Order: sequence, then C-alpha cells, then structure tokens
Amino acid sequence: MGLTLSGGIAANAAPSEPSEPSNQATTSTPASASPDWEAQFPDGSKYVSGIGFVPKPGTIQPRLLNPFDWLSCNNPNDPFHVITTWPSKYQGNVALQCGKATTSGYNHISAQHKNNWQDLINRFGGGSSWDDFMAYVTKAALSSPSAIYGAGFEKVCYTTPINMINHNNGDKATLSPTIIISSNNKIVITSYPAGNCR
Repeated sequence: MGLTLSGGIAANAAPSEPSEPSNQATTSTPASASPDWEAQFPDGSKYVSGIGFVPKPGTIQPRLLNPFDWLSCNNPNDPFHVITTWPSKYQGNVALQCGKATTSGYNHISAQHKNNWQDLINRFGGGSSWDDFMAYVTKAALSSPSAIYGAGFEKVCYTTPINMINHNNGDKATLSPTIIISSNNKIVITSYPAGNCR
C-alpha cells in the first residue's frame, strides 16, 4: 500500500546536496549488517533500519538527539533550544527547535505525530528510533522537495517521495510526507508521514 501525493508546484531546479553538520563524525557501515528495511531518499541517500542515515557509501550519521537536547527539550523545557538546522530549497536554513507540544518543533511533533512515525517503522519491522527517522525524512523533503505549497499565515509545506522497502517480505510504500515550516521564523512547525501537503 503506497502513501502518495499528487499535484502542487513542482520544484524544477536540480536538488541541492544536503550539507552535513561538520561536528558529527562518520564511521564505517558494518559489513555484517542485514537490514530489515530501508527508506530511499531523492538525493540517493538512505535510512537503513538498525544502522541509521547513510548519506553515501561507507558512512553513517549519529542519532538526532544527544543528552543535552533531551534535557533542553524535556526538563526544563527550553522551547527555543535548536536541536539541528537543515538547508531548505527555497527558504534557506530552517531550525528544528524543541518548541512546545501545542505549537511547533520537536515537542509538537512528538506529542501529535510520534505514533504516526512509530506505526510506520513498526509496519516495516521496527529497529529504529521514530525521531531519527522523522529527522532524515524531514531533511530530505526540505533539501530536495518534489513540490511545495503555501500553507497560509507565512507557512510553507514541503514534500518529496520517500520509497520504503521491507527486505524480508517485499512490502513497499512511497511516502509523501508533510513538513510545514514558518517561512518568516525559519523553524519547523510539524512533520508527519501522511500526504496532506496541498
């Protein structure tokens, strides 16, 4: 069963290469790894279950949240703490802040859409953190969008096709995630795997 989206303003320019944070080390991909599933992004990178984000052959990127981020987002809650920043195709660099459960950012995504991301991961066999997978899907859509839409009140919605494959049972799905950003504040408001970006 595929999750797809049609219509919208096509982004005709060639996708820009996503920049990787310079302070995060890379390590070799384990040769013995036998992933249950993977998600293929438009720029050729992958997210592999049990391994993580694979931007190019032979490297992986660490998890999204470090202990300092957990503390900043949870106890005490610092809504303006920036967890990470991603380049977007049309709005420049966009920050994922801790935010608040009722408004925007990581805490909002966790409160409203954690189950959506986790259910998708479980469907394909588990073995990954919902927020790390969400982060790389969000990054892919922002840097290599297939379409963008106005979302009202200085908000913009990005989407791009993410192909998921279960290597154990052949299950496949094409996600068209919804990533809404504030174009004036340059922050991520929300991110979820369903295709309501129109």
